[in-house]
Formats: sequence, structure tokens, C-alpha cells
Amino acid sequence: MAIVDLRGREREPDVLVLLDADPSWTVVGWRRSDRLVACAGVERTSDDALAIRAIGAHDDSDARTLI
Repeated sequence: MAIVDLRGREREPDVLVLLDADPSWTVVGWRRSDRLVACAGVERTSDDALAIRAIGAHDDSDARTLI
């Protein structure tokens, strides 16, 4: 299991099936067994904080694991 940096991959089919990200977001994902199972669009709100703007996952468990 691993966190995945999806910058530059936002329009790939395996990402789009989970999340249609706003271009201003940074998109990260959660991979399990070489399969992308969750994505989140995040945005920096200050030097010390990020806000999750959207999350998409194949199931609730994968979404919770990513967060």
C-alpha cells in the first residue's frame, strides 16, 4: 500500500473514474496491489495546512485509509 503523487496524471482514466479534479488542486492517491483505489484533491490553505477538497474511492474503507 502506498500514497501516490498524481500530479500530471489527473486526466488518466484510472484517476478520472475516481475523481474529476479541479485544475488548482494537487491530486494524491492510494494504491493497493498496484491498483489505484482512492484519490483526493488537496489545496494548500496556509503555510501549515492543506484542505481536502474532494475524495473519490472504490469503497468507503479505501477513502478512510487515504485520509
